[in-house]
Amino acid sequence: MIKSFLKNHSIHKVVASKLDMFFILRPSLYFAVWVMVLVGMFLARLDNEMDIVWINVFNLRTFVVFFGFTCISSSCFILNLLSDQDSDALNSKNLVLGLEGIKERKVLQIQKILLGIGVSSLVLANWYLSLLGILLYVFWGVLYSVGRFHWKKRLLHGIISNFVAGLLFMLSGYLVVLSDFSLFENFNIKIFFISILPYLFFYTSISLMTMIPDIKGDVSTGSSTFPIVFGSKITSFVSFVLIALGVLVGFFNQDPISSTAGIISIPFYFYAIFRHLNKDIIRAIRYPIFLLNFFICVVYPMASIFLIINFYLCKYYYWHRFDLHYPTFLVDDD
Repeated sequence: MIKSFLKNHSIHKVVASKLDMFFILRPSLYFAVWVMVLVGMFLARLDNEMDIVWINVFNLRTFVVFFGFTCISSSCFILNLLSDQDSDALNSKNLVLGLEGIKERKVLQIQKILLGIGVSSLVLANWYLSLLGILLYVFWGVLYSVGRFHWKKRLLHGIISNFVAGLLFMLSGYLVVLSDFSLFENFNIKIFFISILPYLFFYTSISLMTMIPDIKGDVSTGSSTFPIVFGSKITSFVSFVLIALGVLVGFFNQDPISSTAGIISIPFYFYAIFRHLNKDIIRAIRYPIFLLNFFICVVYPMASIFLIINFYLCKYYYWHRFDLHYPTFLVDDD
């Protein structure tokens, strides 16, 4: 009876419609944002020989940092949403923007407010984090999505934007931990880059895979993304190579998360390369992100609370607003 109420009662259609403006922020993408900040925090502890399992210490500043980067990321997502309306329509993506009552002018206002709130929050946490937040907005927002730049449509520029975004998220998390324990003098840029290398490989690999389902819409808008230029199979192979390199470097670094999550992800890439069905591509995107989130929650278990709430809130909204099972781990579309 409870299941039937949650799934079928008409009141949920009304409730879901009230969440439209919130979902302009694209919270379903937060899983790829939060995990990279958490990875940076984990690596700072690993590199400084601190405890790396079941860290349940929580402070207000850490929350403010996550809140700030979440707001800036949503500001970037909205810019991308507005710039890709034509291709997204062909790819059946971002349905929220097409709903009645969603006005572009209002969406732009929200985008600017989010940017202001995000940068201000990071200033309160630590001034240098606000600089990283501004850099994130420049690379992942302006350069990636704004018309005269629109790096997303270019062969390598979009990859560079995602690479820089992943780096900035991890650097932010890394610096948060060093600041909490007054260990700035221990920061070694060489050790930092070696530590984050597996995750940069993973982030870039997944970013490449996300371009494959968008080929149809991107071709129609004159984009020259990596999959359009080289094909989806070569893109899948390059993504596999990046994941494999990440696993090797993770073993070299004696990093339990990158090595374990990476090696479990590899079979999904084999299917993406050799069978190459649409469901294989989707699995090679969703499952590695889930695995990273799953294993990082062993380090920071309190993060699982926010991840689970976000997952089911998104699931609730997309089911009752669009009759879509999203996000979901069940992928059966050939």
